Amino acid sequence: MQNSRSPISQWNPNKNKILDDRLTINPSAKDPEGEIFHISFKYYNDKICEISLLQKNIARQALKNLKTIGRCFDLNSLKANNIDILHIAPSGAYKKLFTRSITEDIDLREHKIQGTSRLYYFISSKMFYIVAFTNAHFETNKQG
Repeated sequence: MQNSRSPISQWNPNKNKILDDRLTINPSAKDPEGEIFHISFKYYNDKICEISLLQKNIARQALKNLKTIGRCFDLNSLKANNIDILHIAPSGAYKKLFTRSITEDIDLREHKIQGTSRLYYFISSKMFYIVAFTNAHFETNKQG
């Protein structure tokens, strides 16, 4: 039997490179994904959180909002993506959101999920800390 060459060229690692050198990733280059928010439940307040009480549509919207938040990188991008950035003062019914871990100097914020449901959060560097989900907003005219 005669040794004939195949009409299909064979891959040779020395001759054929899968990636061109110009396409390789520079390890010192900033990763744009590294600039987005990282969601954390480190300061999650189980005592006031009502995530288990969220109704089907509200729970679905809350999950969509978390997905959106995970793609944002600053307050302006949150606002541009319809995530509320309302500042919460440590007074009235909101006072119970502030704990030993979440002091009054933290810029706590509120997002209206749907109807009266709320997400309370704060941002530090690129961390988006979720404090609580509530099924109803707090009565702000009461002193607590």
